[in-house]
Amino acid sequence: MIQRQDLKKPVKRFLPENQVTPYAFSGIYKTYRDNIYRLVRARIGKSYDVEDLVQNVFMRVWEYRDELDPDRFSFGLLYRMTLNVVSSYKKHENIVRKHKDYLVNSDPPTADPDILFNEAVSRAEAIVLDLPPVQRDIFTLFLYEGMDRRQIAACKGLSVRTVDNQIYRARKKLKRELTVFQAGD
Repeated sequence: MIQRQDLKKPVKRFLPENQVTPYAFSGIYKTYRDNIYRLVRARIGKSYDVEDLVQNVFMRVWEYRDELDPDRFSFGLLYRMTLNVVSSYKKHENIVRKHKDYLVNSDPPTADPDILFNEAVSRAEAIVLDLPPVQRDIFTLFLYEGMDRRQIAACKGLSVRTVDNQIYRARKKLKRELTVFQAGD
């Protein structure tokens, strides 16, 4: 178990070459996994999703390994990454719950709510696939990967304003197309 004072120390001891190598990543994972697990478990409470979210946190560490500063990388950064992953998860769960509630409470009940929900999800995925490639990439990173606008801008070499514009346009198209889809039922 990690001592409280160790959580504030940079994890430079795992980064002998000042970069996150597979060996260094393994040390970070073994050291901090239990703490991240407990944090996620406390935030969401569902044990069957906790492992996936913990894995997502460490996948983000691996994906951003080239951008991490060994002198500043600490549990605090992992904590923030964890909170971002949990926040994205909760947003997604909330959207799914609201949509299912809407389908269950809509009149007249024409079909099983799960079937209607799966049709709507399939339609939404098709709409996202029809977006222009750059817009689709940006929207996918934002919605599914949970990256924020600045991270996407840095990753794609675009301005934050351009990323905002692309997300806005994708949401607008998604909303318009899904409204037509629901009205057509």
